[in-house]
Amino acid sequence: KEEGLKVWTAGYRAVQGVVDAYEENALMRQAAAMVFLFVLVTNTYNFYAHSHFMAPRISNPSIMSLGRSKTGQTVIIDDFREAYWWLRDNTPDDARVLSWWDYGYQIN
Repeated sequence: KEEGLKVWTAGYRAVQGVVDAYEENALMRQAAAMVFLFVLVTNTYNFYAHSHFMAPRISNPSIMSLGRSKTGQTVIIDDFREAYWWLRDNTPDDARVLSWWDYGYQIN
């Protein structure tokens, strides 16, 4: 226990030294504020750019997509379309289908 107390005390003193220097040094506070603002602006821009990059890709969902087989041949993945056709052909018109919410609007 005594060794842990020494480590904790040494850590506390180190942190307290940084806090004291921060409180006494206006230049350090200004530099910290500038770093914070830089990180904030950079992350805001990255979020904005990523959102506008992804929006067209996820706003028009498709039930078919292209893929590649192990041999490199292009294949059409149409599992959703096949499932929807099966539902259409094998269930009554007034049937209710339980599904996850994002597929529900395609089934409806």
